Amino acid sequence: MGKPSNQKTKPAPKTNKGAVAPKQGTSDKTYDLDSLAKLLGEPDKAFATRTFSTVDEAALVEQGTRIDSQNVLDDMPRFTGSALAISAALAPSQQPLLRLPAQIYPLLIHEARALREKKALHDSQGTGRAADKASRETAERAAMVAGIAQRDSVYDGVRNALGNGVVQELDAVVGRADTAQTLAKGHDGLAAFIDRKSKASPDNAAALKDYKVGPAAAEQLRKSAANLRKVGKVTAAPGRRVTQRALDLQDGRVLVLVEKILRAFRAARRADPTILEPELNKLAWMFETRSKAKGGASAEPGVAGDRATDKPA
Repeated sequence: MGKPSNQKTKPAPKTNKGAVAPKQGTSDKTYDLDSLAKLLGEPDKAFATRTFSTVDEAALVEQGTRIDSQNVLDDMPRFTGSALAISAALAPSQQPLLRLPAQIYPLLIHEARALREKKALHDSQGTGRAADKASRETAERAAMVAGIAQRDSVYDGVRNALGNGVVQELDAVVGRADTAQTLAKGHDGLAAFIDRKSKASPDNAAALKDYKVGPAAAEQLRKSAANLRKVGKVTAAPGRRVTQRALDLQDGRVLVLVEKILRAFRAARRADPTILEPELNKLAWMFETRSKAKGGASAEPGVAGDRATDKPA
């Protein structure tokens, strides 16, 4: 996932590499994904299964395409740290207002760390794939240069042996050389032409042999054609272990947990405006609250709302 976000946001204050401080007034602690994982422990597997069983995978992918993975990763320590601090500071009378299971926090960090791992692999595959593609293209180009030289040499030899009367037919069987595959087809066509002319008359066979473009040259052309086809086929990139869709899906898994947490805090805040809301920075635009619906119904977080995006389509 590639482009940096177009959303204008104030950078989070850095404390040390990979760690950011939660929102002022909620906690003086600093967190990163690894320290939060150590603090919260492993997620409950049954809770995780229940959580994601009600969410459509295609919807998760769609949400994931709307945001850059790095922006998700950058916001998670601050968001989770502030949510934990706010929860811990709630008065006994406020605690029932926050209808949120404690298991959601270790699950959020688990999914965020999985996103970090997949993004790193995805990015490294991109680098490796580019280098591999360049290597394959170099091999293909070298094979084509040699193949064209071989074809032209045999072409001229056949023309010398059989005269200018065969030029039109020669041109038709040789064809183009814009790809390794078309060049290979021309090699096979030229080899078949030599075979036909050699069998047509003893004089043709002798003339072609005189100019070293007889059956032996035809066999060399066929071997070259086979090599060209092989080189041309491997120019297709191999499958990636982490696809763009898989990365978008993992983004979506993190985002749906963020949405659930925000929804719970916003509901609690509507009941008691003194309850703070966990802080988002680069993802804030995705969760802007809508205006109230008819009948005074509360707004939902904006993750499912507008279609703005900071990712390429």
